Amino acid sequence: MVGFGIVAYGIALATDSVYELVQESSSLGTSGILVMMLFALWGERVGGAASAFAALIVGTGTYLVCEHLLETDYSYLASLAAALIAYLALAPLGGGERRLMS
Repeated sequence: MVGFGIVAYGIALATDSVYELVQESSSLGTSGILVMMLFALWGERVGGAASAFAALIVGTGTYLVCEHLLETDYSYLASLAAALIAYLALAPLGGGERRLMS
């Protein structure tokens, strides 16, 4: 837990404004969440847990690489595309069954 606090403190010192912190935090994992939720709501029997995890991990990783290592202007779009590709790549492993809550 202390390690996360130290990382958060380092990130806060490295930015110039609160706006940049809010922008970074809202962009970080939302591409994977967006892809996962769109397929969960409207993708009939496409993907499963493996696809959702892949979209979250690949989307977040792509955003971090594009934003901080490559310093591109289209980091969110690249992470959104990567999350979509990861979700669809692992969709055949999902099985296609839906569980209904009873």
